[in-house]
Amino acid sequence: MYYATGVPGWARYGVPAYGAPYAPPAAPTAEQEKRALSDEATRLEQALEDIKSRLSELESSNDD
Repeated sequence: MYYATGVPGWARYGVPAYGAPYAPPAAPTAEQEKRALSDEATRLEQALEDIKSRLSELESSNDD
């Protein structure tokens, strides 16, 4: 199963190698989630601008 998932068996079941039980991370606060979503929106807007720029470059090169 390791080769299919890249995760050893003990990690798939939430038990660290040293045998202590796994504690899931705490849920993000509203402020942390807001900041993460804002960062993601900024990243996606930049990616869209890059795509539009590349499209316009390709369209102008096809006009030649």
